[in-house]
Amino acid sequence: MPFRYRKREPLPHPKQWLLLLERIPEAFLLVSLGAMVANHLYYVVYHKEAFSTQHALVELAPYVLVAVVLLFYKLINDVRRYASTIDRQLHLRVEVLEENENYPVAEMIVNCRKINILTLSGSIIVPLTKEETIRSLVDRHRRSEVTILIADPFSEGIIRRYKDDEPLTSQASIAGIENRILLLSQIIGKLSPKERERIHVGIYRNYPTISVFQGDNRIYFSYYGYKLRGDDTPTILTGADERLGSKLLEHFESIQKDATPIARWIENHYERLTDKNAVSFCEIYAGVFLRTADRKYIFQRRDSKRGVVNPGMLSVFGGSVEEKEDPQDAAQRELMEETGLRVNRNRFVEVKTIAYSINNYECMLDHYFVVDDIDPDTLTIREGTGIEIYTREEVMDRDDLTRAPRTILGTVLRD
Repeated sequence: MPFRYRKREPLPHPKQWLLLLERIPEAFLLVSLGAMVANHLYYVVYHKEAFSTQHALVELAPYVLVAVVLLFYKLINDVRRYASTIDRQLHLRVEVLEENENYPVAEMIVNCRKINILTLSGSIIVPLTKEETIRSLVDRHRRSEVTILIADPFSEGIIRRYKDDEPLTSQASIAGIENRILLLSQIIGKLSPKERERIHVGIYRNYPTISVFQGDNRIYFSYYGYKLRGDDTPTILTGADERLGSKLLEHFESIQKDATPIARWIENHYERLTDKNAVSFCEIYAGVFLRTADRKYIFQRRDSKRGVVNPGMLSVFGGSVEEKEDPQDAAQRELMEETGLRVNRNRFVEVKTIAYSINNYECMLDHYFVVDDIDPDTLTIREGTGIEIYTREEVMDRDDLTRAPRTILGTVLRD
C-alpha cells in the first residue's frame, strides 16, 4: 500500500457510542450486585460489613430503578424486533414474474425499509443504475438497508452462460454486467459516508438460476438459466407460500456470504476491465522507484509519527496526484519535494498501474514509475528518517517492505 499522511485520526462511529451507552445500565446492575455479594462474603468471613448495606441500598435505589427501566425498555424493543422478524418470515408474499416482466421497483423503494436484490445482470432492475433511484433508496428519512448482488462477468459460469446458454440474448451481456457494476460504483462513490453504510453491493461468482427482489415481506422472483443449471441450483418449492419465501431468503443469504464487495472486485479485475476510465477513484497516487547505476533500489524509511501510513516501513517516494494533474508530472513533483532531485520528465518510465480497495466502496489508483542511474549522494531527504539501498533480492527477503512495491518487484521489476 502506498504511503500518505492522514490529516487526522477517524472518530469512532456514532453507532459504537450508542452500543456502549446501551450497556451502561446492565453494567451498573452487575457491578452493584457484585458489590453486594462481595460485601456479604466479607461479612461471612470477618463478621463485619465492608460497607453499610442499608445505606448503600438507599443511595443506589434511584439509579437501580432507572437502570431497570432502561433494561426493560430495551427488552421490549428487542422482543418487538424479534416478533417483527418472525412475522415477516411467516407472512412472506411471494410472486413469480413472467419472462421480461419488470419488478415493481418504483413502488417498493418508497414503501420498504429492507430491500434485498439478487440479479444476474441488473437488466430487470435497470432503475437501480440511476443515481436518483440509489439516492432515494438510502434517503436519510427512510433509513432503509439495501443489498444488491450482481454476477461476476469474468467468472467461468457467467462467460459460459452467454456463450452457450443465451448467446443471442437482448436483455444483457458480459459487457452489460461490467458496465452496470462500474456505474453502481460511480453512484455509490458520490454518496455521503452515512448513506454508503446503508447500501451493500456484492459480486458473486456462482452460476445463478433465479433472480430475487425482496422488499420487507414481499418477494418477487423469476427463473432463468434453464440449460446450464449446476450444483448451485437452490431447491425451490412449488407452492407460493412462506416456505418458498424462506427458501428464497436462504438462497440469497448463501450468495451474499460468498460475494465480493464491489471495491475489492474492481481491485481484483482492474486490468481486465474494458473501460478503465469508467472507474471512479477516491484518490490517485504516483510512486517512484529509484534505481542506481548498479541496479540497486533506493528506498525511503517511513516516519514513525502518529498519522503516518505504514510507519517505520520501507517504501518508495511519491504522493497524491492533484486534480487534473498528469501522474507522470505528479511523480516528478513529488520526487523533487521529497528528495530535492530534479529529473527530466522523460526519464520516468511507467512500470505498473494498480487499483486497490481501501474499504468496501472506495478504490485508490496507483501509478508507479522507475528512474534509473540515480546517485544516492545527490538526494536531500525531506521526508522519512532516511534512505536504504538494497538489491531486488535483498529487499524481497525483508518483512518491512510495503505491499505495493513488493508486488511490483515480484511481478514487473524482476531484472
